[in-house]
Amino acid sequence: MADPIQSTPPSEEDLFYLRWGEETIKKNIENAHGVLTQFLTLNTTLMGGGIAFMKPESISATWLGVSLFLFFWGLVFSFLGVLPHETKVNPISPTQIKEHKELALLKKRRLMWCCAVATGGGLATLAIGVIIT
Repeated sequence: MADPIQSTPPSEEDLFYLRWGEETIKKNIENAHGVLTQFLTLNTTLMGGGIAFMKPESISATWLGVSLFLFFWGLVFSFLGVLPHETKVNPISPTQIKEHKELALLKKRRLMWCCAVATGGGLATLAIGVIIT
């Protein structure tokens, strides 16, 4: 039989980082939700500004239309992302709670990246359209 491994208790610094790691994991969904909420506001503003304030001589209708289309999809993705993630979870089952939280975070992250691509594409299209026109 092997000798038992000797261990030392964690230091205050180790405990600090362990607690911080636990807090970070808990806040990931909240942070992703906050980003999606900001994207929702941003895309709504960009769509409204694109529709109301763009002068026809500043950009062609094609470039403006493509950028508004991308902003619209960014708006849709962000709206879907801020909706609650609903599944049936037994509140006394840590495994089910963990699976639910992991799926909620995965969904929010995917929608966040889709939104970022759509918003970035809309801004790039708008910039290129203004430069070319």
